[in-house]
Amino acid sequence: MDTGRPCWGWVFENDGEELAYRTSFTHGGWSGESTLIDVASGKTLASWSHPVDQNGNDTDGEEPPDWAKLIP
Repeated sequence: MDTGRPCWGWVFENDGEELAYRTSFTHGGWSGESTLIDVASGKTLASWSHPVDQNGNDTDGEEPPDWAKLIP
């Protein structure tokens, strides 16, 4: 995992078989991404980007998937 952005939160899911984590920049709007990976293989299972406008400001967009809602 090398996104060039800090990891702000993570949680193990599915009895520790999956890891969900959230990355974002250190300043400005959220404009981050949540990713779900398989711990054993390191394979990305899903990702979700928080919706932002053209200036990088938070917007009310689509609801995050259930797994992303669990990330503290």
